[in-house]
Amino acid sequence: MQSDKERGFERVYELIKHRWVLEIIRAISRGHTRYGEILALHPFLSKTELNRKLAMLQAYQVIEKAGSERTAPYRLLSFGEDLEKLHIQMETLGRKYV
Repeated sequence: MQSDKERGFERVYELIKHRWVLEIIRAISRGHTRYGEILALHPFLSKTELNRKLAMLQAYQVIEKAGSERTAPYRLLSFGEDLEKLHIQMETLGRKYV
C-alpha cells in the first residue's frame, strides 16, 4: 500500500511528465491567462493539444477558468503555484549542472 507521500509524488510526476504542462503553467503565472495568449506563446502547440492540457490541468485542480465565456481567463490554483515553484527550481538545477 502506498503512503500519502508516494501518492502525492506520483500525482506531481503524472502532471509534469507531459509535454506543455509546465509551459502552460509558466504562461499563466506570467499573466498570459487567456487561451489565445497561451497559444500565441507556443507556436508548436496545437489547439487540440492545448485544449487537452487545459482540461487535464483543471481536472487536477492546477488551474481554473474564471467564468464560462470562451475568452474567460485562467488562473493558477494553489497546486499550480506550487508546480510553478518546482519548475523554477528545476530550471535552476538545470543551469547549475549543465
